[in-house]
Amino acid sequence: MNKLLFTAGLCLCTLCAIAQDCQLKFSGSVIDSHENTALNGATLSIVGGTAIAYTDLDGRFTFSGLCPAIYVVEVQHPQCKTQRFEINLRKDTERTLFLEHHLEALNEVLITGRSFRTQSETQLNNTLDLATIEQYSSGSLGDVLNTLSGVSSLNTGNTVVKPVINGLHSSRVSIINNGVRLQDQEWGAEHAPNIDINSAGQITVLKGASTLQYSGNAVGGVIIAEPRRVLLTDTLYGKTILSGATNGRGGSITSELFKGYENGWYAAIQGTAKRFGDFEAPDYVLSNTGVEEGDFSLRLGKNNIASGFEAYMSYLQTTIGILRASHLGGAEDQVAAINSDRPLIIEDFTYDILVPRQEVKHLTGRLSYFKQFENLGKLSLQYDLQWNQRFEFDVRRGEDIDRAAVDLELTTHNFVASLESELNEVLNINTGINLIYQENVADPSTGVRRLIPDYEQYTIGAFAIADWTINDRLLFEAGLRFDYTLMDAFKFYRSTFWEQRGYQEEFADIVVEDLGTQILANPELEFNNLAATAGFNYKIDDQYRLFFNYALASRAQMLRSCSAKACTTVLQELSWEIFVLRARWPIAYR
Repeated sequence: MNKLLFTAGLCLCTLCAIAQDCQLKFSGSVIDSHENTALNGATLSIVGGTAIAYTDLDGRFTFSGLCPAIYVVEVQHPQCKTQRFEINLRKDTERTLFLEHHLEALNEVLITGRSFRTQSETQLNNTLDLATIEQYSSGSLGDVLNTLSGVSSLNTGNTVVKPVINGLHSSRVSIINNGVRLQDQEWGAEHAPNIDINSAGQITVLKGASTLQYSGNAVGGVIIAEPRRVLLTDTLYGKTILSGATNGRGGSITSELFKGYENGWYAAIQGTAKRFGDFEAPDYVLSNTGVEEGDFSLRLGKNNIASGFEAYMSYLQTTIGILRASHLGGAEDQVAAINSDRPLIIEDFTYDILVPRQEVKHLTGRLSYFKQFENLGKLSLQYDLQWNQRFEFDVRRGEDIDRAAVDLELTTHNFVASLESELNEVLNINTGINLIYQENVADPSTGVRRLIPDYEQYTIGAFAIADWTINDRLLFEAGLRFDYTLMDAFKFYRSTFWEQRGYQEEFADIVVEDLGTQILANPELEFNNLAATAGFNYKIDDQYRLFFNYALASRAQMLRSCSAKACTTVLQELSWEIFVLRARWPIAYR
């Protein structure tokens, strides 16, 4: 009898085993817990089993052919702490696994484009990695960005290169260097960005709603230069790049040294020196086109994943030669230059940088702090100070031969506070405020009419950005920003001009002093600027995606040619863009 019962029990267990469903699927994503971005290249294994899966470029993974059971899944990723997750598998299950991604830790102390990067943005963003940047070590930001699709450059000579996005440049394109928006007197096409690309670990061209956290007038887009990421391990590493070029008979050297500790402390120092003489065309020398540049940066901070801070300082000094033949006399010289197939002034090669030339100094200091709050999100605070001095030397005679024709000093104080919150699995929101105080001073001793008047500018801004994942194929993103700007300016007008336009009657209340040949006026201008953007990203299939984005922006600007109050009626600017279709082919592209 006992043998009969034992045999029946064995048969019953066999039937249960046969009936067990071992066709279950466990899938999901591996996500950076700080930035909510996908981690590709992660390895997932079932503890005690042989099943292994890897995440793809979107951070996705899949296990198939599993039986109902409780599994322990181990997730590994380079420079991440290995974590284990318990999965109670009773049916096909999809789950998001979050890792502490130490390689991304530095971004937690920066308010940069990657601090609020949506899962699949409504614009296709281009990123340059460290290897590409190093190839252009002796070049400029505009040179390296030329390698990206949709980005070109505006060249004023060999060494003044400005990035152009969709035909827009200068103040229409914001540049973020290590979390700080550059304020470097980009008044004209001949003013190059004051940034050393060797201090960047990667450079991203960002468009869409995320740009509103930096500025409301970045109609073209935002260029984000981020430093090398911090490893939360005891480490010491460095690099030195030496490059040279026959054209200009010069080169550059850049060095970097980084020290990190497992407790979160880190420090880094980086510096670059560059020197070129006159550049040359195939048949002649481009006289007075040399360049000298020296800069360095320091970083010190601590990152404990849930909170952290960083102090950063950089200094850049450059002297840029302007082609001597481009500065001519009267109309006859200009006609002769246009009709000539060679520059009218050609000298022997030299490393000397004479007039005309630019001399620029740029100092940046930043303090930033962040903290993660449970059920609230990440709070980020940042204060930065920038000081920019620009000298422009023209071809002058007599006592003014060594005196700058333009002497501008721009000081900017900036404070930003932002809160990034994940309201639920499909809705993320980023809100913040921005306070700016800026002072521009033009030295009157140049003896030349001021290019930019003296002014003090006060700006208060607020922004809100949200992305909504409607389903696996469709993402909607929208943003709104409002800036109030008060500009307190001191501007000189020629007395004849003032009277011819009838300003003595209409604007008598803003006259500060009558100097006989000139009138000093003090206009106070107010601007209310609204910027908004909305778009979606629809995944048609694995090869095709549909992008659409609509952006509206207005920008405040004081024109030299407008009157004290008329400026407020002519400075509103509207721009929009529509991207209809882009195809992603399963091949490598740049």
